[in-house]
Amino acid sequence: MRYSVSFIFLWMLHSLSLTDGAALLHEGSPYYPVGELSFACKDPGKPSYGDRTGYDFSIGASVTFGCYEGFVLVGSDTLTCQFEEKRTKSSSSIAATWSDHIPVCVHKKYQKDFKCSTKGPKAPKPGRYAVELKSDLKSVQVFACDDYKFMPDSGDSILKCIDKKWSGTPLECRRRKKCSLQTLAPNTNLVLTGTLEGDTGRFSCSKGYRLPPGTDEEITCTSTGEWSTGWPQCQIVDCGPPPSIYHGVFQFTTTVYQSVVKYTCHTGYHMIGKNTITCKSSGQWYPVRVRCEIVKCPQPIRPFNGRVYYTTAQYNATARYACNTGYMRNGPEFRRCTENAQWVPPAPYCEVVNCLSPPALPNGNVSVTATTINSVATYYCNDRFQLMGGNPKVKCQADGTWTDTQVTCVADCGTPESGNNSRVIVSNTTFGSVAKYYCIPGYFMLGNGTRYCREDGTWSPLQYFCQPVNCGPPPEVENGVVIYSGTTLARSARYRCETGFELKGLEIRVCTVEGKWSGNTPTCEIIDCGRPPAILNGNVNFTGTIFTSIATYTCQDGYKLQGPSIRFCMDTGNWTRSTPTCKRITSCPSLEVPSNSRRVTIPTAVSSSSVPIGSVVYHICSDEFDLQGSSARKCQTNGKWSGDPVTCVARNLTCTGPEKMMDSAGRMCLCSNGTLTNCHRYRQDWLNLTSQQREEYITAVKTLSSDPLYQPLYRNLMIRYRNTSRTLSQSLEPSNTHFLPWNRYYLHQYEDMLRLVNPNLYIPYWDWTLLHQTPYQNPVFNSSSQGFGNSSNPATKCVNEGPFRQGKFKVVSQGKMKCLRREYGGATPLLSRSELEGEVLVQPASLFQRFFRFLTIPFLTVRCSIGGTMCDLDEVTPTNDPLYLLILSFIDSVWYRWQSLSEGHLRARYADDSTLLLLTEPDQFTLHQYHDSSHLPFNVSVEYGEPVDSITGREKRRTSFVASSKSDGDDSFIHDGPGLIHLCPVQDEFLERLELSAQEKALVKSICHFLYNPQ
Repeated sequence: MRYSVSFIFLWMLHSLSLTDGAALLHEGSPYYPVGELSFACKDPGKPSYGDRTGYDFSIGASVTFGCYEGFVLVGSDTLTCQFEEKRTKSSSSIAATWSDHIPVCVHKKYQKDFKCSTKGPKAPKPGRYAVELKSDLKSVQVFACDDYKFMPDSGDSILKCIDKKWSGTPLECRRRKKCSLQTLAPNTNLVLTGTLEGDTGRFSCSKGYRLPPGTDEEITCTSTGEWSTGWPQCQIVDCGPPPSIYHGVFQFTTTVYQSVVKYTCHTGYHMIGKNTITCKSSGQWYPVRVRCEIVKCPQPIRPFNGRVYYTTAQYNATARYACNTGYMRNGPEFRRCTENAQWVPPAPYCEVVNCLSPPALPNGNVSVTATTINSVATYYCNDRFQLMGGNPKVKCQADGTWTDTQVTCVADCGTPESGNNSRVIVSNTTFGSVAKYYCIPGYFMLGNGTRYCREDGTWSPLQYFCQPVNCGPPPEVENGVVIYSGTTLARSARYRCETGFELKGLEIRVCTVEGKWSGNTPTCEIIDCGRPPAILNGNVNFTGTIFTSIATYTCQDGYKLQGPSIRFCMDTGNWTRSTPTCKRITSCPSLEVPSNSRRVTIPTAVSSSSVPIGSVVYHICSDEFDLQGSSARKCQTNGKWSGDPVTCVARNLTCTGPEKMMDSAGRMCLCSNGTLTNCHRYRQDWLNLTSQQREEYITAVKTLSSDPLYQPLYRNLMIRYRNTSRTLSQSLEPSNTHFLPWNRYYLHQYEDMLRLVNPNLYIPYWDWTLLHQTPYQNPVFNSSSQGFGNSSNPATKCVNEGPFRQGKFKVVSQGKMKCLRREYGGATPLLSRSELEGEVLVQPASLFQRFFRFLTIPFLTVRCSIGGTMCDLDEVTPTNDPLYLLILSFIDSVWYRWQSLSEGHLRARYADDSTLLLLTEPDQFTLHQYHDSSHLPFNVSVEYGEPVDSITGREKRRTSFVASSKSDGDDSFIHDGPGLIHLCPVQDEFLERLELSAQEKALVKSICHFLYNPQ
């Protein structure tokens, strides 16, 4: 894998204020260049009276010079373009320069006897250079400026011995002005010859982009130290609006480079050629033209014995079909040309006209001799029927139908007789006429009072009888009563409804002459209050809408009901009381902080009386107390807290047994007089943990990262680490670093978070000095449920084994990375146990900065040896890797051991520093509050278990150096051996694996040397 040098050490340049390096970086993300910035040497030109071969001026390319006949080359005949970097205490500059000065061609006559002073002009002044000449050209002196930081100011570059005197004035040089690099815009490329006065550059754009009109492609570093023009930004090529198309439409989203426009023809038109065009890098659409042509149908065919009429055969045209006289059309009269270039419906054909038999005449007959066109038929009536209406003759027409006739054969029944107590009404007496019989007032009809004149000329029989009127008892009504005094003509009946019902219809009915009660029978319908009103953000459930129905109101999640929850339908037709409303729930009441505990709210609550919906409150009991209830409680949409209330119960500290033992929470304590005292959180080497403890630790970490209840706190802590590690106050300079106390603070916060899930857990550490030559043999890299995995995908670097493999563990990502990545670069040996104890821990309290420097490189080496997420300095926080916490814990344990050497070691650097610790809001801790592990905030005390002596897990006792009687002020106590200094070559071996160039390695060496030799 090929890495940019910026990946390895640009963050160091940033920390050390190397401004030129920073100028190349993208704004807000100081580790990766934007655009394409490269360097090339200036055109060296051709010497007078000479020539040059080679036109490639890029880094590593060479050119060759020669002179014409009669001239001699002075200087190197071959020059190579090389990358050169100059660095001072305050800044640095970079350029592409030729390996030597440009040679010159001198006439051979100067090979003659030397007649001038052998010393020639005075010795060159600083900033200029006298070219060393061949022995046979001593009569010529050639001058050039020292290096690319100087340029000619006055004088002559070539002095010749003429008339025993040196001609001209020796060359004077001056320092070239320096121009600063700027940020390259995306898709904008720049080739520079350097960054000093007179250096030039040429801009170019990526394919599909172009410089804005009027922009200068070339820039020059001027004598004022400014570029001759501003740095442009390439703009994407825009082809402009696509060409329109007749009889069609087009679709597109953009008109810039590689945009595609799709054309579609209107119905009835079809595309000629391709239906898409593309915006090319030339700024033109290609292909140039597309078109839609109208659909054309074949010419319609004339039917036999018929004709077809049309004006055109293209889309939507109409053809009309007609038949010759004596023929009739079988099929449609009109056909249409469709978008499929077909005529629809199918074509008709012409057949001979045949009217068939004329329609029959009831009670009559018809006489016909033929059924072809113009034939005549005659109608006549049967006996006792008379022909009435129009013309009895009909004619066969050209369309195959007979002409219409209005004749009928009708019979006459005469006037019908009257019945008893009735009268008859009749309008006609012919066949089909109706006679209506009605009873006289006071009588009502039984039977059917209608008679018909039949086709035989007689009336149908009488079928009725007129009987005196009696309405009978009026109909009863359900849920009501009817009161009446009689059932004969003119008597009345009154209707009443029961409570909860209302009368629909007439209240009073009368017995009429027809023997019926007037009007319709009313009904007693139950009172209906209508649907109860709906409420916003709530629901209403009701048993019905009628009398005594119940409506129940409830609110959606996140809302609270204001008003009655139950309403009843009354006998008035209205619902009781007023309609309630649903008011949005925006918060939960603030929880009390239990005694002997502290509380963390995510996000931070702004009110002391309420907490917003969705917030999570975490309770942490003091170390001497056990938490009962739910350690994490969330404000739910119903305004109530999830989980159970929290109390902190004092832990049982009675004991019997050895002097040193653990309490029920896993703290290391002293058993004195039956009581546990002097208790500390006990952090051990991973090798000293039991299998159950390892599984419980890994389970807790995965719970924090995946459980929605703990994720807000976990994510907040991850992002806080990233933001702090990017702050300048977190640089590697020991005089202002917050790293060690902030790291101790961070471990405290992470450990408290772990104990929310499992109150008996403490952060272990990984002592990488145990197997420093073969670190991946350490059980910490076990791929079972008791380790952190030991392999990754070669292509993506995603961990693919163990409990944190891809798909089983999700990182808090700030970029495109979605998995935990490691590279397992096993080629770099880590810090050994002997180097730790013989070079780091031996540093006296008076040389804290040296102690910190000696601890820094091993820390960076182990991170970037594992690589991936842990070494990623840009996109995501390295604490996403759970193993990183064990590395931070080991760093803190080394500081803890160093502080344990003496009171002076304990108080070194931070004991009296009241500077606020970065990003510890809202607590606002200071540096000195986290300088002593035994007196941390919230009465927390931390103790580290002894490191193991071997892979068997036996604890190693403190070595003799701990008991050294050397005073803190005795410089003879300083161990300045080669061990840690030679870590820088080890770092180079690690960089070898990253395929760095020779120049990149050289720059890493200079940075490493600066860190360990600041004087």
